[in-house]
Order: sequence, then structure tokens, then C-alpha cells
Amino acid sequence: MTVLISIVFVTAMVVANLSAAYFGPWASPVNSFFLVGISMVSRDYLHDAWHLRGNFITRMGSMIALAGIVAVIFNPSAGRIAIASATALVVSALAETVVFHRLRNRVWLLRSNGSNVPGALIDTIVFTSVAFGVSWEIVAVMLTQGTVKIVGGALWSVLFKHTINPDARRAAAAGAAS
Repeated sequence: MTVLISIVFVTAMVVANLSAAYFGPWASPVNSFFLVGISMVSRDYLHDAWHLRGNFITRMGSMIALAGIVAVIFNPSAGRIAIASATALVVSALAETVVFHRLRNRVWLLRSNGSNVPGALIDTIVFTSVAFGVSWEIVAVMLTQGTVKIVGGALWSVLFKHTINPDARRAAAAGAAS
């Protein structure tokens, strides 16, 4: 399952980068709801799956870099978007990782959504500022984008809970480790 979730993460980020490069900042709310929402929840799932092995940071960093490189390969003019995305992902993933880890003994929905709120806000500010600069129009996009990332992430986390059940996977992994 981690391979599939990794592919989903990278694909969502590539599509979001290419969409933002093509449509500009006004694509951000749609990207945020569908693509960034699933990438945040995928990151949470992979955190659970990989942190016990001690290779979460290396793997996640590699996937973030891969998503930026693939976006630029498909559209060389997406370079600024790819840099903004990678920068925002690294900074927001650090915040998400700290919060997610502090919530490690909680249920999936609390771990995922509790970490995604600060991650979404940080990602929004960093990505939008680097990709498009700051103006009054962009501040309106940021407010919308941050809100829909949180809502989209919440919906994706519920979908993950009811389909791949991260709590059950985690309990099984803990049982196998002991």
C-alpha cells in the first residue's frame, strides 16, 4: 500500500504544479482541495508507515524533489512553481511531522487533521508567496486556498479512514514488531 500512496503523493504534486503553472493562482483553490488535500493525508499515512524504520524524512524528501523535477520535465516553464511547491512542502512537512509525531498515540483522524491544519496554513503562505508574489488579490487567494486545503484534507482523511484504515494498519504493524 505504501508504494501506491507514494505514487498518489507524487502524482498529485506534479499535477498541482503543472496546473498552477498553466492556470496561475486562480487554480490554487481547486488544487488545494483535491490535490494538496490528498498529498497532506498521503504524507500522514506514509509517516505512520515509515517512521518506525527511521527513513521517513529521506523518502519524503526524495518524493518532494521527484515531484518538482517531473513537473519541470513536463513543462520547463513550471520551474518557479516547482521551486515554490518544493519549498512549501519541505517547510510545511516539517511542521506537520512535529505535530503528527506529538499526536502519535491518538486515532488517525486526530493525527491527520491535527497536523494538517498548521501544515496547510504554512504551505499556503510559502507556496503562494514564492510562486506568485504578494498582492491584495493573492491574499484573497491565500485565504481561500488555506481554508480549502484544511477542508479537503479533512475529507481525504475520512476517506482514508474508511477505506485503507490507517489505525488498523498501524495496530497490525505494532503487533508484528513486538
